[in-house]
Amino acid sequence: MTTAEKIAQLKKLIGETHQHGLTLKREIQVLEAEKPRLWHTYIVAKWSLLKGLEILNAKRRIELARLEHNPVPKPPAPKPEPAPPQPAPRFHMFDSTNIDNIPVNPTAVAAYNDGIFNDFDKAVARFPHAKHLSITVFASADAGCLDIENGDATPAQAPAWVRKQHARGVKRPVVYANTSTMPAVIAALTHDGIKREEYMVWTAHYTGVPHIEPGSDATQYEDHDELYDVSLCQPWFL
Repeated sequence: MTTAEKIAQLKKLIGETHQHGLTLKREIQVLEAEKPRLWHTYIVAKWSLLKGLEILNAKRRIELARLEHNPVPKPPAPKPEPAPPQPAPRFHMFDSTNIDNIPVNPTAVAAYNDGIFNDFDKAVARFPHAKHLSITVFASADAGCLDIENGDATPAQAPAWVRKQHARGVKRPVVYANTSTMPAVIAALTHDGIKREEYMVWTAHYTGVPHIEPGSDATQYEDHDELYDVSLCQPWFL
């Protein structure tokens, strides 16, 4: 390959790599704005790839300058690397059949919007700055979460309820059940063609130790002296 051909090839590669880098920067901006599930993981990977492309093009420019008989340019002073965004933390959510039992300043509160413990409106009024999750015990009613346990909704009713919530604009409605019942709930949803990313899973597994069950988005882990329940939630849960 002649020197002229090498110069032409280097210029082409430098241009293509530069465009690739611009595309990565745009993708990072979109992830930071929309924050989809696991967005922080994707951003860290894209930043790493972008840094590799910049190093590669710097080496190519030095080689191009040598071939063109120009003085080798001094590399620019390194710019401070922006710190990759930190993943949002997990948070605790409280629920109770008596909202007055919930501790002050909770990050999130779940409450029933029907049934004998209907106090969701009271929870919103008492904790206006918290995240809120409405719960229904009836598969015919609308809410952010369907309570699936004895005396309430059944696993077989979950698919129709989830589709009903999708129709009213809820992208990922929540299904709640204990860990022994949840496999039947997920099986019913899967059989009906509803994908896992189209709903969220809130399990009950009382250990007294903060944890999130595998495959769940949140886990209710403690019944605090029967006054209120405590759940640990993934950042994207609400």
